[in-house]
Amino acid sequence: MTPRPDGRIIAPVPGSPARLSLDAVPSVLRARLPEHAVLTAARHGQSASVAFVDGIEGEPLVLKHAAEAPYVTWLRAEAEVLRALADSSLPVPRVMGVHGDESEAWLLLSRLPGEPLVEVLAATREAERPAWFRELGRLLAAIHTTPVPGCLVERDSTPWWQRPRPPLDPARSDDMLSATRLHGAEAPPAVFVHGDFTLDNVLGRDGRSSGVVDWGGAGRGDPRYDVALALTSSAEGRVQLPSPACVAAFYDGYLEVVADADAELHAYFSASR
Repeated sequence: MTPRPDGRIIAPVPGSPARLSLDAVPSVLRARLPEHAVLTAARHGQSASVAFVDGIEGEPLVLKHAAEAPYVTWLRAEAEVLRALADSSLPVPRVMGVHGDESEAWLLLSRLPGEPLVEVLAATREAERPAWFRELGRLLAAIHTTPVPGCLVERDSTPWWQRPRPPLDPARSDDMLSATRLHGAEAPPAVFVHGDFTLDNVLGRDGRSSGVVDWGGAGRGDPRYDVALALTSSAEGRVQLPSPACVAAFYDGYLEVVADADAELHAYFSASR
């Protein structure tokens, strides 16, 4: 670790693609960091540089920075979405600070507890994984039955693999829907969606889901894509479902929540499972 004259410390992370340093953090956000702050590059984060922030005092934080299109727009969108969800019951980070212009964006967030579910599942015995997928289904259903925030009603959520971000193939969406048997002739009603509901973006701890991150793609959209990502994103780039027991548990949890909240969603996914 490299000490600074002001006592703060920069923690190097070998192999980090775009490590954030305290020197680069705008002063308006640096003032919000804890004393003797340490930045540790996050393992995940494909569209922005992401660092965990720890210090002697204060709560742990997450710092995100984007300096290329379209990622600047996505990071600004995430701040807007999270502010709109601040009073909801969903487990989302709190916005602690935003800074930037058209050329770059900075976002400082509270850090949610837990580890990415993709890592939790990798360390979980097969017999115990269905319980996690039931939790995953319940969490996604809670998102889909949340009213679309007023500021997002006109924003259509485009699945992440269909956004202008090469080299992702838009055709993959058809493969994912086919794998999950969600490629029917008629789409379900549009609802509030996350837009990038991969197992990297869901956190878990002590047998329960503890948070959802990376909300830049949220809006009003087709819930099938969230479901498809939830069920196929653990396959290391391959479109592959988890075990039948995990798939069944996921739908059990999802349908349990939507049963009383959204009759159309319940009917659609009951017929598709």
